[in-house]
Amino acid sequence: MEGMRKFKVPFSMAIGKKDGYLKKESAASINTAALGTELKVDYIRDVEIYPDCGYGFALRADSNRIVEKEAAGKACEQAVTHFIKHLG
Repeated sequence: MEGMRKFKVPFSMAIGKKDGYLKKESAASINTAALGTELKVDYIRDVEIYPDCGYGFALRADSNRIVEKEAAGKACEQAVTHFIKHLG
């Protein structure tokens, strides 16, 4: 995950496990790198993988699908918490 080295600031990602554009292996690699087991860095990374969610779930969740709706709410909380912690 050479591209992860570019991030020198805290960042947060919400990834749908069933994302058709981001392969499961790539999501797992991002998560591993974010946890610091692959890269030795001191800045904060927050990567959450949401099961049963596809591409864009956090922005356009289907309110009829409970799992997707709840995951979108959690992703929103993840983003707000991240911004408050690092910008507040």
